[in-house]
Amino acid sequence: MPTLFHHEVNAYRTELNLISDRYKEISKVGMVDNLTHAMFGVSNRANLMVVGMCGLVEAYLFERTKNTGSQIRLSDVRGQGLSRLTLFLSRLGVIDFGRLKSWDRFKSVYVLRNSIVHSYGGMVVGEPDERLIEHLSKLDLLTVLVGGRRIRVGPTALTIILNIVDDLLTELGAYEKSSTVRVPPRRKLKMARQRRQR
Repeated sequence: MPTLFHHEVNAYRTELNLISDRYKEISKVGMVDNLTHAMFGVSNRANLMVVGMCGLVEAYLFERTKNTGSQIRLSDVRGQGLSRLTLFLSRLGVIDFGRLKSWDRFKSVYVLRNSIVHSYGGMVVGEPDERLIEHLSKLDLLTVLVGGRRIRVGPTALTIILNIVDDLLTELGAYEKSSTVRVPPRRKLKMARQRRQR
Protein backbone atom coordinates (compact mmCIF):
# COMPACT_ATOMS: atom_id res chain seq x y z
CA MET A 1 0.00 0.00 0.00
CA PRO A 2 1.65 3.27 -1.08
CA THR A 3 2.01 5.95 1.57
CA LEU A 4 1.23 9.63 1.20
CA PHE A 5 4.93 10.28 0.62
CA HIS A 6 5.08 7.77 -2.24
CA HIS A 7 2.01 9.40 -3.79
CA GLU A 8 3.55 12.87 -3.49
CA VAL A 9 6.85 11.83 -5.09
CA ASN A 10 4.93 10.28 -7.98
CA ALA A 11 2.98 13.53 -8.36
CA TYR A 12 6.29 15.42 -8.54
CA ARG A 13 7.48 12.99 -11.25
CA THR A 14 4.33 13.72 -13.25
CA GLU A 15 4.89 17.46 -12.89
CA LEU A 16 8.55 17.01 -13.88
CA ASN A 17 7.43 15.29 -17.09
CA LEU A 18 5.09 18.22 -17.87
CA ILE A 19 7.90 20.71 -17.25
CA SER A 20 10.29 18.68 -19.43
CA ASP A 21 7.75 18.62 -22.27
CA ARG A 22 7.16 22.36 -21.98
CA TYR A 23 10.92 23.00 -21.87
CA LYS A 24 11.44 21.02 -25.09
CA GLU A 25 8.49 22.75 -26.74
CA ILE A 26 9.63 26.31 -26.03
CA SER A 27 13.23 25.50 -26.93
CA LYS A 28 12.22 25.05 -30.59
CA VAL A 29 12.89 28.09 -32.74
CA GLY A 30 9.78 30.20 -33.28
CA MET A 31 7.55 28.35 -30.80
CA VAL A 32 7.20 31.34 -28.46
CA ASP A 33 7.34 35.08 -28.96
CA ASN A 34 9.52 35.74 -25.94
CA LEU A 35 11.86 32.91 -24.95
CA THR A 36 13.00 34.68 -21.78
CA HIS A 37 9.47 34.98 -20.45
CA ALA A 38 8.59 31.41 -21.42
CA MET A 39 11.71 29.97 -19.78
CA PHE A 40 11.14 32.14 -16.71
CA GLY A 41 7.72 30.53 -16.22
CA VAL A 42 9.13 27.00 -16.52
CA SER A 43 11.99 27.85 -14.17
CA ASN A 44 9.65 29.33 -11.57
CA ARG A 45 7.58 26.13 -11.56
CA ALA A 46 10.77 24.10 -11.13
CA ASN A 47 11.97 26.36 -8.30
CA LEU A 48 8.65 25.86 -6.51
CA MET A 49 9.03 22.12 -6.91
CA VAL A 50 12.42 22.24 -5.18
CA VAL A 51 10.82 24.06 -2.24
CA GLY A 52 7.93 21.60 -2.17
CA MET A 53 10.14 18.51 -2.29
CA CYS A 54 12.21 19.80 0.62
CA GLY A 55 8.96 20.47 2.45
CA LEU A 56 7.96 16.86 1.84
CA VAL A 57 11.11 15.64 3.61
CA GLU A 58 10.50 18.10 6.44
CA ALA A 59 6.91 16.84 6.77
CA TYR A 60 8.14 13.27 7.07
CA LEU A 61 10.74 14.22 9.67
CA PHE A 62 8.09 16.14 11.59
CA GLU A 63 5.90 13.01 11.60
CA ARG A 64 8.82 11.09 13.06
CA THR A 65 8.99 13.52 16.01
CA LYS A 66 5.62 12.18 17.19
CA ASN A 67 5.31 9.01 19.25
CA THR A 68 8.97 8.96 20.31
CA GLY A 69 8.09 7.94 23.85
CA SER A 70 10.21 10.77 25.19
CA GLN A 71 9.15 13.49 27.58
CA ILE A 72 11.17 15.89 25.46
CA ARG A 73 9.08 17.54 22.77
CA LEU A 74 10.12 19.20 19.54
CA SER A 75 9.00 22.54 21.01
CA ASP A 76 11.67 22.09 23.71
CA VAL A 77 14.43 22.23 21.09
CA ARG A 78 15.85 25.51 19.87
CA GLY A 79 16.22 26.31 16.21
CA GLN A 80 13.92 26.06 13.28
CA GLY A 81 13.24 24.05 10.19
CA LEU A 82 15.48 21.21 9.15
CA SER A 83 18.22 21.84 11.72
CA ARG A 84 15.73 21.67 14.59
CA LEU A 85 14.15 18.47 13.30
CA THR A 86 17.49 16.74 12.77
CA LEU A 87 18.79 17.80 16.18
CA PHE A 88 15.68 16.48 17.91
CA LEU A 89 15.52 13.18 16.02
CA SER A 90 19.24 12.46 16.29
CA ARG A 91 19.46 13.31 20.00
CA LEU A 92 16.60 10.92 20.76
CA GLY A 93 18.19 8.22 18.60
CA VAL A 94 15.20 8.04 16.28
CA ILE A 95 17.28 8.63 13.13
CA ASP A 96 21.03 8.35 12.65
CA PHE A 97 21.51 10.93 9.90
CA GLY A 98 25.20 10.04 9.55
CA ARG A 99 24.23 6.61 8.22
CA LEU A 100 21.95 7.95 5.48
CA LYS A 101 23.73 7.82 2.12
CA SER A 102 21.54 10.57 0.63
CA TRP A 103 21.65 12.94 3.59
CA ASP A 104 24.62 15.12 2.58
CA ARG A 105 23.29 15.51 -0.94
CA PHE A 106 19.88 16.45 0.45
CA LYS A 107 21.47 19.07 2.71
CA SER A 108 22.98 20.60 -0.43
CA VAL A 109 19.53 20.62 -2.05
CA TYR A 110 18.24 22.30 1.10
CA VAL A 111 20.81 25.09 0.72
CA LEU A 112 19.43 25.63 -2.80
CA ARG A 113 15.90 25.61 -1.35
CA ASN A 114 16.83 28.27 1.20
CA SER A 115 18.38 30.43 -1.51
CA ILE A 116 15.19 30.18 -3.57
CA VAL A 117 12.96 31.02 -0.60
CA HIS A 118 15.09 33.92 0.61
CA SER A 119 15.78 35.48 -2.79
CA TYR A 120 12.33 36.31 -4.14
CA GLY A 121 11.72 32.82 -5.46
CA GLY A 122 15.22 32.57 -6.91
CA MET A 123 14.66 35.64 -9.04
CA VAL A 124 17.70 37.51 -7.75
CA VAL A 125 20.33 36.33 -5.30
CA GLY A 126 21.74 39.41 -3.52
CA GLU A 127 25.38 38.63 -4.22
CA PRO A 128 26.99 35.48 -5.53
CA ASP A 129 26.72 33.23 -2.48
CA GLU A 130 29.84 31.13 -1.87
CA ARG A 131 27.92 28.62 0.25
CA LEU A 132 25.32 28.12 -2.49
CA ILE A 133 28.05 27.76 -5.11
CA GLU A 134 29.83 25.17 -2.93
CA HIS A 135 26.67 23.08 -2.51
CA LEU A 136 25.64 23.34 -6.15
CA SER A 137 29.13 22.19 -7.06
CA LYS A 138 28.74 19.13 -4.82
CA LEU A 139 25.58 18.25 -6.76
CA ASP A 140 27.18 19.10 -10.12
CA LEU A 141 24.42 21.69 -10.63
CA LEU A 142 26.35 24.94 -11.02
CA THR A 143 24.39 25.61 -14.22
CA VAL A 144 21.28 26.48 -12.17
CA LEU A 145 22.98 29.67 -10.98
CA VAL A 146 22.88 31.99 -13.98
CA GLY A 147 25.31 34.89 -13.87
CA GLY A 148 25.93 34.18 -10.20
CA ARG A 149 22.65 35.91 -9.31
CA ARG A 150 19.65 34.04 -10.71
CA ILE A 151 18.46 30.55 -9.87
CA ARG A 152 17.04 28.75 -12.91
CA VAL A 153 16.31 25.09 -12.26
CA GLY A 154 15.74 23.14 -15.47
CA PRO A 155 14.43 19.62 -16.05
CA THR A 156 17.84 17.94 -15.78
CA ALA A 157 18.61 19.55 -12.43
CA LEU A 158 15.09 18.88 -11.23
CA THR A 159 15.45 15.19 -12.10
CA ILE A 160 18.65 14.99 -10.04
CA ILE A 161 16.99 16.74 -7.10
CA LEU A 162 13.86 14.58 -7.26
CA ASN A 163 16.01 11.44 -7.29
CA ILE A 164 17.90 12.65 -4.21
CA VAL A 165 14.64 13.30 -2.36
CA ASP A 166 13.21 9.95 -3.46
CA ASP A 167 16.37 8.11 -2.35
CA LEU A 168 16.33 9.87 1.03
CA LEU A 169 12.66 9.12 1.67
CA THR A 170 13.35 5.48 0.78
CA GLU A 171 16.27 5.35 3.23
CA LEU A 172 14.16 6.96 5.93
CA GLY A 173 11.42 4.38 5.44
CA ALA A 174 8.81 6.91 4.35
CA TYR A 175 7.31 4.46 1.87
CA GLU A 176 6.67 1.82 4.52
CA LYS A 177 3.18 1.87 5.94
CA SER A 178 4.25 1.82 9.61
CA SER A 179 7.33 4.01 9.21
CA THR A 180 6.19 6.79 11.51
CA VAL A 181 5.86 4.56 14.57
CA ARG A 182 9.08 2.55 14.44
CA VAL A 183 11.37 3.00 17.42
CA PRO A 184 14.96 1.71 17.29
CA PRO A 185 15.54 -1.30 19.60
CA ARG A 186 17.97 0.54 21.90
CA ARG A 187 15.41 3.33 22.26
CA LYS A 188 12.74 0.78 23.24
CA LEU A 189 14.98 -0.56 26.02
CA LYS A 190 15.66 2.93 27.32
CA MET A 191 11.93 3.77 27.27
CA ALA A 192 11.12 0.54 29.17
CA ARG A 193 13.70 1.41 31.84
CA GLN A 194 12.26 4.92 32.18
CA ARG A 195 8.76 3.50 32.70
CA ARG A 196 9.99 1.10 35.39
CA GLN A 197 11.71 3.93 37.25
CA ARG A 198 8.50 5.97 37.48
